[in-house]
Amino acid sequence: MNSSNLKCSKYRKSSKPTNLIDQLTSVNIPDLINNNDDEVTTNNFQTILNKAHSNSLEEKIEALQWIFDSFAQIANMFPIEFVLNLLTDYQSDSAEIQHLASELIQLFCRSKKWTLYLIQNGIIQILQNTFPREDTIKLCCKIVLSQEGRRNLITSHFLNAFNTLFTEDITSNTIVSVAVFITNCLGSSFVFPEYYEELFSVMNNLLPFMDKIHPPEFVQFISHAWNNFVWANGEFVKFFVRNDYIDIFIQYIQANLSQNQDLFNISSDTLDIIEGILLFDHNFIEYFMNHSILDVITMIFNNFTKEERSNHYSLISLLISINEELAMYFISQDFHKLVIEDGKFSVRQISSRLTLAIDFLNNCESHKDILLTLRDIGFYEFIVSNISILGEKDFKYALNALLTISRLPQDDIYFAKLKDMSENSELMQWIEELRLSDSLEVESLAQILDQIIASANSNNNDL
Repeated sequence: MNSSNLKCSKYRKSSKPTNLIDQLTSVNIPDLINNNDDEVTTNNFQTILNKAHSNSLEEKIEALQWIFDSFAQIANMFPIEFVLNLLTDYQSDSAEIQHLASELIQLFCRSKKWTLYLIQNGIIQILQNTFPREDTIKLCCKIVLSQEGRRNLITSHFLNAFNTLFTEDITSNTIVSVAVFITNCLGSSFVFPEYYEELFSVMNNLLPFMDKIHPPEFVQFISHAWNNFVWANGEFVKFFVRNDYIDIFIQYIQANLSQNQDLFNISSDTLDIIEGILLFDHNFIEYFMNHSILDVITMIFNNFTKEERSNHYSLISLLISINEELAMYFISQDFHKLVIEDGKFSVRQISSRLTLAIDFLNNCESHKDILLTLRDIGFYEFIVSNISILGEKDFKYALNALLTISRLPQDDIYFAKLKDMSENSELMQWIEELRLSDSLEVESLAQILDQIIASANSNNNDL
């Protein structure tokens, strides 16, 4: 794997890690609500724009405030000149005009087109000249979300600029702002090797604030930045592991669990970090085992709701795929009962639970007593009932999992379960289609499963 370009579509998705990025980038930015009940016409809008360019400070503030309040209704009506003038207003001697211009520029930065236009017209230089104004820091957090904005800010040494904020009197709000900037900066692969050291320096300065004395609602911003850090680049994985930073995450979770704190976001980030590292290099499994990571994972899962657990079953499947013996550990911790629990789950959550159920069956096929347990709590029914959401890459594993039933005693339960399979039209159609598969292995497995089901029914009828 190319260590400089670690990515995973699972994470860019999702789940992961939730909608926290939207929360982060919306700090102190009001919702786009139309507070003006009057119909906006071309004429009165032009009047407002004229006032926005007025030499009268009072008129200008009134116009900019009206535009901000009505932005959702008029977002598609702005001429280029107005947006360009906002850059001038942002450098005004009036603090109120500065602030209104900043708020409007942040709204325009929700559009890739307007962000690019602002960059082409000198906003990066303006941000350099006004850093570290609070509004400037917020604008950096917005502009870095675009590919062009990210490139310009990084190559203009804004990582170093943010690093200068770590002074003795740094505030919690400033720390959050730095974490937000890094989180957004690492929203995709980081391909600027000459700026690695600048980034490493910022990350190291963030880490001490993951101290147990700080509340989770604050620390989660930092943990999310580290989560994106690990997933952005293979070299960052090595940096994280080399410095044993996983210990800081584990210690924070352990210290705050007893305080009944809401640790969902931090715990999710920790699991994502572990998964990202293992996807980069399976050999890091030994590193995590030395850090008692199985106990940590179990502790986190036991404090999650069933819906929250379903966002992270992919990590359990990954661990089992690396070391088959871990299936026995997770079963000893009752994970097999968790994976098939009832609840309202998204398709992605059901898919990850289904994958883990398949992995449990396939990795326990030589343990008849465990297979019996899995059979009795409904593993075969769970797979059959969700067969339609399987992807082509899963067919072989699902067929193998269902075939483990043939290793069990041919008692009344055995025949009853196979009879249920034979009466499931969706399953039988799926098997029939796979019997015509281009993959010889899939075709063979489908034929064997079909024969077992047919044979069981024949024996049942004879009885």
